[in-house]
Amino acid sequence: MEKYNTKLKEQMIKLSLQKLSGDNEIDWEDIIESLGISLHKDTLRRWARGMQIYDEYLKETQHRSARGESEKELKKLLELKQQRIMLSDEKRYVNMKLRELTRVEDFYKKLEDKIIKSEPVELRVIEDNECTNEAVLMISDWHYGIEVNNEVNKFNSSIANDRVSKLASAVIKYCKINKTNKLNIFCLGDLISSEIHTIIKMENREDLSTQIYEVSELLSKFIDKVSKVVSVEVTFTFGNHERTGLKDLSKDTDNFTILIEKYVALFLRDNKNVIINNSKTNSDIIYKNIMGNDFVGVHGHQEKRKGVAPDLSAILNGRNVDYVCMGHLHSQCNYIDNTSEVFINGSLCGTDAYAYGKRLFSPPSQKLLIVSDEGVECIYNIKL
Repeated sequence: MEKYNTKLKEQMIKLSLQKLSGDNEIDWEDIIESLGISLHKDTLRRWARGMQIYDEYLKETQHRSARGESEKELKKLLELKQQRIMLSDEKRYVNMKLRELTRVEDFYKKLEDKIIKSEPVELRVIEDNECTNEAVLMISDWHYGIEVNNEVNKFNSSIANDRVSKLASAVIKYCKINKTNKLNIFCLGDLISSEIHTIIKMENREDLSTQIYEVSELLSKFIDKVSKVVSVEVTFTFGNHERTGLKDLSKDTDNFTILIEKYVALFLRDNKNVIINNSKTNSDIIYKNIMGNDFVGVHGHQEKRKGVAPDLSAILNGRNVDYVCMGHLHSQCNYIDNTSEVFINGSLCGTDAYAYGKRLFSPPSQKLLIVSDEGVECIYNIKL
């Protein structure tokens, strides 16, 4: 093939490829004769087939190259668009911050002008009237007579005396701080451990008569000590542990609270700074207005936590209930129930065997509320 010139080779390639692709109907002999070359037709055909394969190779290579270049250009184009979007976002963010800064500076300028031009503000002085507050002390769940000795708490009669002494000191301190002129003590029940369950009998260190006598004396001495600083009014309600018999064999109104109340009243009969309100029949609810606020006190063993205020209001023939004071649960807290606020007292005994077994841990405490004509202004959860 080297003896043929370039132009002749180009004609040979063109006619041969057309023959192989079916673009013309001439024979191989006709191609040889028209070009004036001295080749056998089979030689030309084989040579043409090689040219066809090479031609296809070139076309495929060019296609891949073109596609690769196209993908590169597309990738570059996407990168440029991304950069353009990022720059646009940054510009928009900068403009937003500039507008915000301008608004803030404008606000500061207007505020400064207003302050310069305005007259000084004079606040009305409210005189601090002395002794305008009362207090509510929630006493409940002492469970005097029980003995506790577990990993988180120890309790017996001696520890009960220590905790009550600490409670008296704290109450006196907070009444002085808040200029309290009257202390309302709500005795909300379960002052003794009693013997209403067999397991409680086993945990009791003191017999029932000793429990009643000693807790009555302890409570009386506590009231007497506090009354040297502030006048005291005491009101009792029934708990479930003071029932006179086993749980299923007695009513709540068959209750040793009456004996405790009578002992305290007798002990403090000459103390002119103490008032003991006499319990009425079925007195399981305390209702008392303190500085224009309606307080209700119950032990809590018959109440549901949710809706307790409306329920008590219904029992009291629709009387208003601003605050509810409860015990029984041994874990202090306070929460809003409809339009009323509920205070739940802690216990003096702390975590006993039953609570420990249920993993219900709560430190011993009693709750003190400071009350003004605006309502409860301060809550002291006195830890003991």
